[in-house]
Amino acid sequence: MMITSCLLSSLLLASVPQFAGAWSGQPTSSSPLRNTALSKDVATRRSFLAGLATASTLATVATSFPSPASADDEELIDCYFGCGCFWHVQHEFVEAERKILGRSDDQITSRAGYAGGKAGA
Repeated sequence: MMITSCLLSSLLLASVPQFAGAWSGQPTSSSPLRNTALSKDVATRRSFLAGLATASTLATVATSFPSPASADDEELIDCYFGCGCFWHVQHEFVEAERKILGRSDDQITSRAGYAGGKAGA
């Protein structure tokens, strides 16, 4: 389920106090029912309903995201990357293993060398 831009902008504007008061029915200085008990009841009811609608919308959006995928217990495979200067690229893979995977020097699996070709050619 995707959030439409209209729904998103409505939620964002509702979170801003000056807009939230106007949308929830809370009395403003120009409201004829400014200080009456009726306007307070209406404002409270509308605020509650607006909060309930927002909560249900957010709950629906939160539950509509797919769960994270998990890797199966498959056999690991070797992957070869072909490029011109393989020594430089090995360094990039080593740095990626350190930074992204958090590996120490003893755990690095990146190797540089030739793949394919014919021996003695």
